[in-house]
Amino acid sequence: MGRLTPAELAGGPPLDVAVIGGGINGAAIARAAAANGLRAALFEASDYGFGTTWRSTKLIHGGLRYLEHGDVGLVFESLRERAWLLATRPYLVRPQRFLLPLLPWTRRPAWQLRMGLATYDLLALYRGVPGHRRLSEARLRELAPYLPAEARGGFSFFDARVIAPERLTWELVREARQLGAACFNHCPVAAVEAPGAQSKRWSWSTAASGCGCRRGRWSTRPGRGSTR
Repeated sequence: MGRLTPAELAGGPPLDVAVIGGGINGAAIARAAAANGLRAALFEASDYGFGTTWRSTKLIHGGLRYLEHGDVGLVFESLRERAWLLATRPYLVRPQRFLLPLLPWTRRPAWQLRMGLATYDLLALYRGVPGHRRLSEARLRELAPYLPAEARGGFSFFDARVIAPERLTWELVREARQLGAACFNHCPVAAVEAPGAQSKRWSWSTAASGCGCRRGRWSTRPGRGSTR
């Protein structure tokens, strides 16, 4: 299905998943849907990775701060994805060290930080990046001499960063196509309608393809995936 034109897609069977927005998240969702055998399409109004993706911090992180709120499942899932990206795309995604200095105004005591970082390492199953380390005052000063004199040691831990998020987005789009998803660039979704509980319709237009305004539909039948 990956090489269909918008006109061919509109005249075919309904989709299981219609992804609106071709940023890093949309591209990854389209890839995952196609990899699981769903009939999926991705629509991007501008260019792949154009919006938030290229304006991001470029971090590939597991969500350390979510542990504070007890969202262990989200952190575990994010760390699993981080390990996958580090393993499959070492030329784009690399380990990134962070420092947590202990200062008089630090919100959390050292024992809580140590416990949180140890849990973070455990949920990551120690994959992809080194574990956290306790830093003496001298070692912290060596790594970050610009810190205030009040710093009394701290911790280091690793997450990851992506060198070029736009490149990663394009790779995910390309893989989604190879797996069978239909992906359309410069193809804005103009409207979404919900005539019934079991199906939705949308319309899109793109001057670049010369197809004018087209209409299509996707299904929300139980057991056939989800819409996003």
